[in-house]
Amino acid sequence: MRQKMTLMVILTLILRLPSNASDLVEVLPLTDQILMLHFDDGYIERFGYNEPRDNNISHIFPLNVEAAQNPNAYWITSTTDNDFSEGINPIEVGRKSKGTDFSRECLWDGSACQNDYAQEHWLYLHLPSKMKSGKTYTINLKGLADNYESWQFVFNEVDHRSEAIHVNQIGYIPDAKKYGYISHWMGDLGGLDLSDYEGARFDIIDTTEVSVYNGTIAFRAAADNKDTEQQNETPDQNFAAAEVYEADFSGLTTPGLYKLVVEGIGSSYYFEIKGDIYREVFYYAARGVHYHRAGHDHSTANEIWNWPEDHKPGVSPGFERLWYTDYRFMDSPGENPPKEDVYALIDTSFDINSAWGWYHDAGDWDGYPSHFQVPVNLLTLFELKPEAFSDGELNIAESGNGLPDLFDEGLWLLHYLRRAKG
Repeated sequence: MRQKMTLMVILTLILRLPSNASDLVEVLPLTDQILMLHFDDGYIERFGYNEPRDNNISHIFPLNVEAAQNPNAYWITSTTDNDFSEGINPIEVGRKSKGTDFSRECLWDGSACQNDYAQEHWLYLHLPSKMKSGKTYTINLKGLADNYESWQFVFNEVDHRSEAIHVNQIGYIPDAKKYGYISHWMGDLGGLDLSDYEGARFDIIDTTEVSVYNGTIAFRAAADNKDTEQQNETPDQNFAAAEVYEADFSGLTTPGLYKLVVEGIGSSYYFEIKGDIYREVFYYAARGVHYHRAGHDHSTANEIWNWPEDHKPGVSPGFERLWYTDYRFMDSPGENPPKEDVYALIDTSFDINSAWGWYHDAGDWDGYPSHFQVPVNLLTLFELKPEAFSDGELNIAESGNGLPDLFDEGLWLLHYLRRAKG
């Protein structure tokens, strides 16, 4: 019994030993010559309701990024591919990292951050030889990861998703133009060079892995293609920071579930072709707009959350603090007009009980003129195809009044404007 208890204690202590390295989450081919290793440093266990913010507990075990970018940290072998039979190191290793979880101890300006934020890392291993479809490879990590010493996989473009292949994950309607895009930014290695893959075959396969459509990929845009006028937001004013190739499968119109497979690169997530593929997206987007109503009793039109009217006269404490002004937004130099100009035109005769019913954009008291983009977009959508929208489909308070719910939501802010004008 004593021996059994001692063994149990030893096992318990081993299981409770803290990690000392990042976890390897996945290994995916970016192409047949570049492997992408995804590491996760941990997470923040957050303080509870009404608890002080220093009750956060950081479970962070950082990747040794210096070691991770050393090509000698990786040894790739294969028993089925002669080019890897003796083992190889990558030619070079690139990295990109980003913070994914932050403690409240980490202040807004970045100060006071010790071990109070978690990162994820993507390491790009540029191999001296291309992997071959159907061959098995093993990556030995030499202590970089806490959870794996090695990772074995069979390279197969059909089975392995590549982060370089992008499709519309919402899906496509049958008669739409349909493109998949091949592009990827590899952090300090820059944009993925796809020139060797120009003209590569692509296939659209169904869930039984049967190809139902094929073609070849073609160059779409350069990495310095100007996508924005904002000069300091992205490299070369380009959103992708990498060249883009395309796979045009507009000729596929049969509804179904598919994925895009590119020879020598990999596959996409599954996507769907369906006549009403955007109906679910419309529902949740429109309901999301509805939940931003201020001064609305959501308990009558909400099956998930139930909260009463807010920011409304006679309901919300402090509403009497609101003032009405004749200041015109068109005279303002920006979104937030000078307070002294607004105060100078306060109209004390205005019935403040009429000023309610805007949309929240930050849970506060103000409704901006720019919010009128909401009714403009909703009513334009209705005008373009009124027969596509019906009464009751969004389950809002006005459902059942004989008007399509989209139209009712489009009127919400117009009613506010009419009341606010006095």
